[in-house]
Amino acid sequence: MNDHLHRWILFRKRSDDPRQEIGRDCREHAEFDFAAQLSLQILNLTASLVHFTNNSFRPVPKVDSSVVRLVPLREAKATISDVALFGRVVAAAFGQRRKTMRNALSTICDEAGLERAGIDPGVRGETLSVAEFVRLANDLAGRAA
Repeated sequence: MNDHLHRWILFRKRSDDPRQEIGRDCREHAEFDFAAQLSLQILNLTASLVHFTNNSFRPVPKVDSSVVRLVPLREAKATISDVALFGRVVAAAFGQRRKTMRNALSTICDEAGLERAGIDPGVRGETLSVAEFVRLANDLAGRAA
């Protein structure tokens, strides 16, 4: 745990659509939600502190907002074997919208590599969890060693 990081306070959009919440399938904000989900592997969402309706702002946005508090975990939930490879996999998966994992990762691994890690080659990156990305990157790193 970082001795200097005691808590994060974030202001983020909130929606009535449950797919818009952190860690859910949301194409419009997939990269942000993935980063938030990855952060939650080392941080606990301890509280949603304040909710703001869209009428709280001018001009009025189309969504409500929330302030949330994140507190560091004592130990990370996800263990990444090769951080550089993990970063390349994630960057490739989110590099171009509407690409399947098969196409997005074609320069990193083949379809069989995705299937060995339990990933359907036909899905899009924004539908995968952090644990699935970690499993894929760790499997690729293990095969490269």
